[in-house]
Amino acid sequence: MVTEDQELGKEAYTLAQQLEALYVAMKEAGDHWGGYRSFATTYAVDLVRARELLASSPTIARTIAHLRSYDPNKATGYGRDFEQIKADLPVLKAALESFALFSLPAKEKKRIGFNSI
Repeated sequence: MVTEDQELGKEAYTLAQQLEALYVAMKEAGDHWGGYRSFATTYAVDLVRARELLASSPTIARTIAHLRSYDPNKATGYGRDFEQIKADLPVLKAALESFALFSLPAKEKKRIGFNSI
């Protein structure tokens, strides 16, 4: 029987993979911030969901407490915010992966390629 923590762990792992794809897309964009609005919007939605997922683990939740969303409609500061989002994505991804590692049973971790702790 799958527990609620296991379901949250699966969702955390999935969100971490989505963040990896966002990071790659932003990295490939280089200094071209044309997709800033889309990137910032996606990051904001993902950050909210990550905070909801990690609420059941105060220790891990504290590791992302300093992260903030960025206004996708802001007329200035794209470059600075773009770079900050790129810097924040690996931190958020690591927190979600940690949560998944502690939430998922060994069999599920092995199936998705996580090493055992």
